[in-house]
Amino acid sequence: MKWGQRGRNEYPEGQWVVNVVSAADEPIEPPEVCAKFRNAIGSIIRTKMVLDPTIPDLPTVPEGRKETMWQMLRQTFVLPRGTQDRVRYYARKMLGESFRRWKSKLNTKYVKKGRTPFADYGEITQAQ
Repeated sequence: MKWGQRGRNEYPEGQWVVNVVSAADEPIEPPEVCAKFRNAIGSIIRTKMVLDPTIPDLPTVPEGRKETMWQMLRQTFVLPRGTQDRVRYYARKMLGESFRRWKSKLNTKYVKKGRTPFADYGEITQAQ
């Protein structure tokens, strides 16, 4: 990585306790939890090999894979009682947005330029 370039966010280590969930169902307190939650979602999409870039969009992803992504988030983030369904809905929405952005980036940065993403995304196979 060159000086001044920003690296990709990585999946947060350890467990994070969420104290407050906003009206929009987003974990917001303590303050660092919001960023960690979003980083975790992006990391799941990019590196955890749960999703294949050839899948058209998140609604076509098998329910089992969506459940796997949710379980990964639940293991990392301890949510307040009675908020799991709300946060699950928010997480699925954010996973869909992140998946769409990632696929768009792959298309713009690699497919349209005739390059391959294997050096940057080692989890993607030649068949994909």
